[in-house]
Amino acid sequence: MSNLEEILGISFTKGTKILHATNSSKKVKKNSIFFGLPGITQHGSKYSKDALDQGASIVVHNDLNGEINNNNIFIKGPDKIKSIKNIKTKEFPGIPTD
Repeated sequence: MSNLEEILGISFTKGTKILHATNSSKKVKKNSIFFGLPGITQHGSKYSKDALDQGASIVVHNDLNGEINNNNIFIKGPDKIKSIKNIKTKEFPGIPTD
């Protein structure tokens, strides 16, 4: 289990490559992990499909109304969201964030 999986309390599908992390669908690169977070006017999960279409390996969100499929992980609870919001302050060897 990677540091990222441990912090989020989830397991990625075997073979999942994550080379970049972002919460902006405009900054997704091939093999990114995209965090669809609650925003001021809308939920970032709205951009899940865009992120996957741009090459994201996986999408993580907490939107009860958001799409959930094999490339999309739903996590529930304020502690997990706090972990996601603080992801950029953590060091993940080999996973640059922006």
